[in-house]
Amino acid sequence: MNDGGGAASSLGIGVGIGVGVGIGIGIGIGVGVGVGRATPFGWGSSFSAHIPRQPTVTLVVHVGLSRDLRRDGRSPTRKELPVAFQAFELALDAIAHLPEPLAAIAQRDPDLAQQIRCAAASMALNLSEGRRRVGRDRLHLWRVAAGSADEVVAALRVARAFGHVAPDAIAPVLERCDRVLAITWTLTR
Repeated sequence: MNDGGGAASSLGIGVGIGVGVGIGIGIGIGVGVGVGRATPFGWGSSFSAHIPRQPTVTLVVHVGLSRDLRRDGRSPTRKELPVAFQAFELALDAIAHLPEPLAAIAQRDPDLAQQIRCAAASMALNLSEGRRRVGRDRLHLWRVAAGSADEVVAALRVARAFGHVAPDAIAPVLERCDRVLAITWTLTR
């Protein structure tokens, strides 16, 4: 390049490949060649901290999917968010109907009552947190909320099977949990 005297010419090559998905689909490939002046302190600058000895070839590959396609192939739309708010309100309503059945269950099986309490809280909290998240994070939280709602249903049915609680006492909670399960199923599909 430069053997002590003046500045020598040098060649730099850059290659870039990009894929973009949005409203349309496009693929672009670009190749650039530049000629610059090598100095004792670096390429084109007398104050560069790095002194390359050879021309460099840089290959940059960037494949990016739009944010919508990174969400498990679908994007929750603004229309779906009110449904998530409805699910949260249903979960709170289910919790409001739990004190009487929980008191009856806690007298005979305190561990089962505690498990129902935790699962009901998890259902509401994950629905609420999922409303503030995006993408896979949101879907994960809604799936966890669905699992917690199903756990509440299963635990109440177990309590009924053991005879800890009357079917009429848990019917309002079961109905609201079924609605939460239906909403979370549509939100995660």
